[in-house]
Amino acid sequence: MKTGWFEVDKRGLAALLERRGRFFAILELIQNAWDTGARFVEVRLEAIAGRRSCAHLVVEDDDPIGFTELAHAFTLFADTVKRADPARRGRFNLGEKLVLALCETATISSTTGTVVFGTAGREQLPQRRRAQGSQFEAIIRMNKPDLEEVERRIWTLFSPEGVRTTYNGKEIEYRAPLTEFSASLPTLVADEAGVVRERIRKTTVRVYPVEKGEKAHLYELGLPVVATGDRWHYSVEQKVPLAVERDNVSPRYLTTLRTLVLNQMYEALSAQDANSPWARDALADRHTTPEAVTRMVELRFGKKAVVYDPSDLEANANAVFKGYTVIRGNQFHKDEWQRIRAVGILKPAGQVTPSPKPCLPDASRPPILAPDHWTADMRFVAEYAKRVARYTIEREITVECVRDHTWRVNATFGPAGVLTLNVGALGANFFARRLSAELDELLVHEFGHVHGDHHKLEDYHDRLCEIAGRLAQGIRTSQITMGGWEDQGGSC
Repeated sequence: MKTGWFEVDKRGLAALLERRGRFFAILELIQNAWDTGARFVEVRLEAIAGRRSCAHLVVEDDDPIGFTELAHAFTLFADTVKRADPARRGRFNLGEKLVLALCETATISSTTGTVVFGTAGREQLPQRRRAQGSQFEAIIRMNKPDLEEVERRIWTLFSPEGVRTTYNGKEIEYRAPLTEFSASLPTLVADEAGVVRERIRKTTVRVYPVEKGEKAHLYELGLPVVATGDRWHYSVEQKVPLAVERDNVSPRYLTTLRTLVLNQMYEALSAQDANSPWARDALADRHTTPEAVTRMVELRFGKKAVVYDPSDLEANANAVFKGYTVIRGNQFHKDEWQRIRAVGILKPAGQVTPSPKPCLPDASRPPILAPDHWTADMRFVAEYAKRVARYTIEREITVECVRDHTWRVNATFGPAGVLTLNVGALGANFFARRLSAELDELLVHEFGHVHGDHHKLEDYHDRLCEIAGRLAQGIRTSQITMGGWEDQGGSC
């Protein structure tokens, strides 16, 4: 007696499916109904009194055509029009067969007949036909936790627009997306020989809010397939390249999808989003738009940010003093930095807040003004600077004045103890005000460079605070005073 090449052990298949839970069985049946021309899909699932591990399941639709081939109800991997249509959910003609492995008895009725699955086997009844649509009815092995899982997750489905879907009499309401956009993504399409191959195809991607109690998922045509934990749900309106068990996608596919969503939704991001793994994954992609990259960086570090510059240590301190955030190398990973540099939105501190370079060859330095060319205001400021230095950094300093409008430096100071004031940059009013807040700010900033080291910005910040504190203490206790000196023309 001749037999077929393969046989499938029903109990063995059921054992393999156990780890997927029971909710997948409901999804398989719903997706088959949604792939038809049905306008109404009804799901009923109820525990059977007296049988704690069994439930009565019915999934019914009103598709005018129903099953075109009744044998598809029990034939695995048979050729199907769904393989050639990436906008349909099914792939391998597996749906009902996987569900049947979990059932004790089942009946599938459609427009082309009825198939009954019982303890004695399978029986086809071609004369028992429905006027329209199909119905799957079964006694399925489900315990109380299984039923609770279905009840909890069934409401996360995105019912297609124009299709009324109910569960135990309650409608799964249509959920409008936040936005949708067109994108070219890999999908699965069967060729003329029925071989399924991956192709790039233009489709629609819909973005949905994650409701309270939900976890963000990647959806395929309204059915959740992969948990992502991202900010939003994504529904791709074509077949997603999944494994046979429909439980995962490749990291490359997920990154591509995240990048597309980030490019569309970057204005809706929060600071928390900008630090999340999914957004940083997208940031590192070379297809992330400059606008999205800029938004991500600004959310994390503000609009005033520079990159730590090891070639100009004082520039980093200058940046902090001027209100910039200094970003160090370890605050983005390699691929993120590559994209940020390609966009060109961040510059090194040395290009934004460069340190003055007073130690240039003599021919390049602004000429020093002789003391007899100083005004009384300049002499006053110089004497005050010496007294502040004596009290705050405990140093005797020398004060020099230069006048150069092209030298974009107000003042310089370093370990040598020479304070250079650029009259051309500061302006006459700066000196005329004498004891001003601007003068104190300048001296605190410059005296912070007393050691000339800026390997740690924290050290520089601490030094500024210490100097400012001493300055305030000296003024309060009259240790720093200029009384009776203003017009006596002290020597510098």
